[in-house]
Amino acid sequence: MPILVSLDEVEARISALPDREVDETFPEGSFARHLYLNASEAHLANSDPAKADAAECAQWGLTPEQWASQIRAVSRARKHDAKLDLLNQGIGRGG
Repeated sequence: MPILVSLDEVEARISALPDREVDETFPEGSFARHLYLNASEAHLANSDPAKADAAECAQWGLTPEQWASQIRAVSRARKHDAKLDLLNQGIGRGG
């Protein structure tokens, strides 16, 4: 059975710890962790189950709907973490 992380879990983590990166939400050995560390932004832009990557689904034991939900969760996490990185660098702050 695949290890899944929901978009709701990512949102809860962001709400609870807005100044921390979300990467810790994704367990080692999960498809979501693999995506977080390796996927391109173009890959994360497609979260339509009808366009699920068949090879990834087979490799990770996912349904197209599960694949799509992991894409959405990781995409949200990466956007949050990118924004956090910019803020930590002092970009985007008034001053």
